[in-house]
Amino acid sequence: MPLEMLLLAVLLGWPGLAPAQSLRDEELDGLLRTFASFTRWPVSALRADQEPLLICLQGGATLRSQQPVAPQGAGMTVRRVVASDDLRRCHLLFVPASEQQRLRDSVSSVSGAPVLIVSDAAGALKEGVTIEVAAGMDRVQFEVNLGAAQRNHLVISSKLLRVARRVVHTASNP
Repeated sequence: MPLEMLLLAVLLGWPGLAPAQSLRDEELDGLLRTFASFTRWPVSALRADQEPLLICLQGGATLRSQQPVAPQGAGMTVRRVVASDDLRRCHLLFVPASEQQRLRDSVSSVSGAPVLIVSDAAGALKEGVTIEVAAGMDRVQFEVNLGAAQRNHLVISSKLLRVARRVVHTASNP
């Protein structure tokens, strides 16, 4: 089974999360790997021969692995970012619910840049993120904003869209 399909299977069957729980490091790690695997960036954004895919984490978010599996065999690097960092250098930006007050500014700062924005903050999709994650009773669920993906020149695989709880097409940007 290809790695992408294995990661998708793990995502679909994630057990044991209560609705109000936050994502644990290993869950976040798997989700971000999966989302990266099912996203296509413009060729100009992924200079695979020069730089790995850069996953940026705001706030206190951490990943279990600092070397997650990358799409199409490219390398991946994980880095914590602060407000003064240039977020447009990120390929994937995770904004945790604990950083919800900075969500709108983060989305605005990368608007039009090829950055996949993921958040577990309630209502993040309306703020312009590409993927909003929520812990459900028996699995992690997510919603996708295709308008936000298009605004940032990203293509989300139809395989990922099929398992999303909801897909919206709004291109609104705060």
